[in-house]
This record gives sequence, structure tokens and C-alpha cells, in this order.
Amino acid sequence: TEDGYAAVIEEVRGLKPDVVAVINAGAKDDAVVSAVTKAKLSAITTTALLYLSDVDRIKDGYAGLVAAVPWYWNLDSTARAWSDRFAAAHDGRRPTAAQAADYSATTQWLNAVRTAGTTEADAVIGVLDGHKFDDVFAHGGEFRASDHMVVHDLYVAKVRASAELPEPHAWYNILATVPAATAFPAGTECKMTQ
Repeated sequence: TEDGYAAVIEEVRGLKPDVVAVINAGAKDDAVVSAVTKAKLSAITTTALLYLSDVDRIKDGYAGLVAAVPWYWNLDSTARAWSDRFAAAHDGRRPTAAQAADYSATTQWLNAVRTAGTTEADAVIGVLDGHKFDDVFAHGGEFRASDHMVVHDLYVAKVRASAELPEPHAWYNILATVPAATAFPAGTECKMTQ
């Protein structure tokens, strides 16, 4: 429960940190983030993963949290139009970044198969390597040939309180864009030997 974190939160308050990072997942993340945000620490509260569905589930427990997100349904007119179609088919619920990423990945793969003329993996990879794109999910997107990573812009979002929502599910206020090259620097892949 949130009360179970009171002693730790008071210890953190005494340390006067600039940032408090909550690194959990699912319900455990919900409880800790809610406890930290309700404590009104002067530090910025962040988490490793933030999905719109988390905020929809807990609402004001995430209010004030700042996190890097890969996508937001109301980021721009393209995302908004795609999200409106999604919401119409899903009882008004807005898509998460994972759902938009899946759509993007599937679309990019299908286009690569069409260009390659086959589903043979090496041929499809040959089409994708170095391929740059902008779609509903990825802005500044590229299939980086050096490590086969899909890189794209990220966004710094602050979660609004429910009283501040301009419309349902509009939880994020986008504070900044982190360009793909900064978000996913080349040469950072693991070099661990076996």
C-alpha cells in the first residue's frame, strides 16, 4: 500500500534529491508512483516506463510525473487522426505507445516485404537497413544499419492532473522533443564478451 512507503519517502525527502526515479512495473509501479506524487516532494518524479493505460487506471496517482515517452496519441495531427480511428473501434479508449509502435512496425515490415519481393529475412533486412521514415509512430525514424535498432524521436511528457484534462485521456503535456540521434546514440550497444 502507499502507506507502506511513508518511511522511505520521508528518508528521501531528507536527502533533498533533484529527481526521484521509480523503477518498477505494473501495479507495484502504480503504488510507489502514487505514494511519491502524493508526498509532494520538491524533486521531479519519473519512472522507467509510462503507458497511457497506467495513467488511465490510476489517474491522479501519476499527476506531476515527468517521463520520456516514445509517442503520444495527441502529439500531432497525424497521431490524432490515427488515434481517433483507433478510439472509434475501441469504445473511446486511446491507443498506447505500444499499440502505435506495433502498427508502425507492421506497416514498415509489410512495405519492406513488398519492396524486397519476398519474406526472406536477409532480403527484408537489406531493404530495412538504413531506411529512414516518418509515420504515425516514429518521427525521425530510421532502421539503423549498424545495429538494426529502430531509432526515433522521444518526448518528455508531464502527466496532468485530472482537473487539468482538456479532454478524456489527454494526460500528457509534452515539454520537449529529444531527437532520435540524441535519444539513441550510435555505438552504445553492449560489447560484453562471452
